[in-house]
Amino acid sequence: METINKLLKDLAIDLANERTVISSNEAFRTHLNYVWFMEDITRNLKIQHKIDVRKEIKQTKKGEDLLNKKINLIKLIIKNLNGEHKIIKNNIEFSEICVPWVAVKAYYLIFNSMLILEYLITCDVNSFKAGHKAILERFKNNVKSKIFSFNDGFFYRIVPYEEIKKWKLSLGHNLKLPQNIDPEIRFKGILRKLFDYALVDFSRNKHNLKDRRKFIQNASLNICEFFYWYRIKSNYRDLEFLDKDIHMVDFFRFYHSYFNALKNFYVALKELINNLSFRRLNRKIL
Repeated sequence: METINKLLKDLAIDLANERTVISSNEAFRTHLNYVWFMEDITRNLKIQHKIDVRKEIKQTKKGEDLLNKKINLIKLIIKNLNGEHKIIKNNIEFSEICVPWVAVKAYYLIFNSMLILEYLITCDVNSFKAGHKAILERFKNNVKSKIFSFNDGFFYRIVPYEEIKKWKLSLGHNLKLPQNIDPEIRFKGILRKLFDYALVDFSRNKHNLKDRRKFIQNASLNICEFFYWYRIKSNYRDLEFLDKDIHMVDFFRFYHSYFNALKNFYVALKELINNLSFRRLNRKIL
């Protein structure tokens, strides 16, 4: 039985790593392509900081308690995801149940990690009160001001909404497999999709046309926001790309690659956090 389980597990990984699509659902195929891209560009990702970290944080009991709560929450999410992924590797049918929620769990792992990161940068306990969009803007501003540096060029790019709106992408670009498309086109396709999500989210509050124009003029996107907008899609929107004509193997491919993209990005964040915490708190915290 153990030998059979190992063979099934190895087969599942082989299926996941093969960049083909069985399903005819075009919306799903689009999202699978985008997840594959995120898995690729986060592989071996490194994030370094360029800030003065000689100052140590004088922690209060409140600060220590809030930090520990975030650390424990991160550990719980990781434990849950690792357990879920282990089950799916041995039973790929289970991935169909888990796919709708992996984006939600993934984002909260990233969000809480970013809260800790912001606390270590600012030395301000109020950093833990930051909201979702605020913490993303702060992360993005640190990218823009080159406080953070990456070993992958796609993460450096802060693209204004107005520029994204003007992009002309060829018909069917979203359906091409990774081996058949220029990564630059895939990058633009993903940002265009995130831009669409952001506009839908903005329009939910029934702003007028003038507000919409101002919003587009003042906003921008970075690829790190992928996890946020996919969480919004999973949490508050209908999951139309999961509704029909999706093969079990493709559900598994989606989950496995999303899990890997998350793991890759989190490992980069974790290393950055530990480098900062070693200087701010004299210890690694994750």
